[in-house]
Amino acid sequence: TKDDVLTQMHPPIPEPDGDVYPSRVPEITETQVIFRHREHAHRYGLRCVECHRESSCARCHASERPAEQPRTVAEHHAPCIRCHRQDMNLAARAEDRCQRCHWKEGQPKPESFDHASTGWALSGYHQDRSCRECHVHVPFVKLDRDCSRCHSDWSPATFDHQVTGQILDENHAEQDCDACHVERRFDRPPTCDDCHEKDEGISFPAKRPGPLTGGEAALPEVREPDPGGE
Repeated sequence: TKDDVLTQMHPPIPEPDGDVYPSRVPEITETQVIFRHREHAHRYGLRCVECHRESSCARCHASERPAEQPRTVAEHHAPCIRCHRQDMNLAARAEDRCQRCHWKEGQPKPESFDHASTGWALSGYHQDRSCRECHVHVPFVKLDRDCSRCHSDWSPATFDHQVTGQILDENHAEQDCDACHVERRFDRPPTCDDCHEKDEGISFPAKRPGPLTGGEAALPEVREPDPGGE
C-alpha cells in the first residue's frame, strides 16, 4: 500500500533497522534515545504520515542533504506528543517515565512495551494481533474489557473455553461466565466465592475448575494496573 505524506501518495518506505540514536538536543547531551520504528509500524499499526506529517521532501530527495538545523526539545518531541502527551508532562518526569525512551550510555536499554503493565496480560489469540485490531484510533485509549465489545457475535454457548488455556470440567462448563468472572471482568482472576463457602478452602488458582491445556503450565499472570500506563 501507499502512504499519505505531505498530502502526496508516497511509495512505502522500509523502516530503519536501527532503533538507537544519540540525543540531538543541546540541553540533553548525556542520553541516548530509542525509537522502535518497526514496532510502531507493525505492532502498533502506525502509518508514516501519523508521525511525519511535517517532513520535507528535500530531507531525502535533495541532491545534497541540507544541514540539519538545531531543534528545541519541544520540536524533537512534536511527532511523539500526539500519543505520548501524558509521558511528557511534569508528573511523568517526576516518575522517571522519560527513561522509557531516554537513558544514559552504559545503562540497560529501555524494555519494549508490555501490555501486562495495563493490568491485562494478553494471551492466546490476542497476543499475536496488531494493536490496531482493538485500538482502532490514535492515540490509543483504554477500552471496555467486555468481550462483546469486539466480538459482537460472541456467546457463552459457542465459546470454547480451552482457548484460554483452561479447560472447564463438567461441573463448570454449564455455568454462566459471571459465576466465576464477577461483573464479567475477564481481566481479573476468577473467584469461587459465589458458589463455594470460604470454609471449603476452594480458591483459584490453588483449585482450578478443570485441567490446563498445557498440563501444569501456568496461565498468564493478571497484574494490578500501572497508574501511569494505559
